[in-house]
Order: sequence, then C-alpha cells, then structure tokens
Amino acid sequence: MHADKVKYTVKELMNYLAHICYEKRNDFNPYYNSTVIAGYKDNEAVLASVDLFGTLIKKDYVVTGFAKHFGLALIANDWNQKCDSKSV
Repeated sequence: MHADKVKYTVKELMNYLAHICYEKRNDFNPYYNSTVIAGYKDNEAVLASVDLFGTLIKKDYVVTGFAKHFGLALIANDWNQKCDSKSV
C-alpha cells in the first residue's frame, strides 16, 4: 500500500482492517488478535479498535487483551475527557 503513493485516511484504514477481519471470520479462519488504530484527522484525534470478528469500535478509550477483563469497568466508570497524567 505504501508503494502506490496514495494517502489513506485513518477512517479508510480502520474500515479496511475491519473488512479484512470480517472476511477472515466468514472463512472460519479468523486472525486471533485485537488491533488498536490511532491517528489524527483534521487535527482531531481518532481512536478505534478492531477485534477478531471484524467489529470496529470507535471510542475515546480502548482496552485490549487481559486488561479488557479487569480494567474496562474501572476506566468506563472514571473516564473524563480532560483526563491526563498530571491529574492522576
């Protein structure tokens, strides 16, 4: 994709990855991973996650792996848009 000199947006890459994972799931041979996609579009941060089923979730925070079982509830309950490392 890099050699064709076409610039892809973050949204296009997210949708492409979700499509690939969905097709692999339909073939009963999924990729067993969760992928986090982050980038900027028009000076606005974009954050999303794609799972092995091809589900694309765009949120302000993303949790994958083992932290999904324990940390998601903690982050969801205490999430603040102005949250940063200095306020913790």
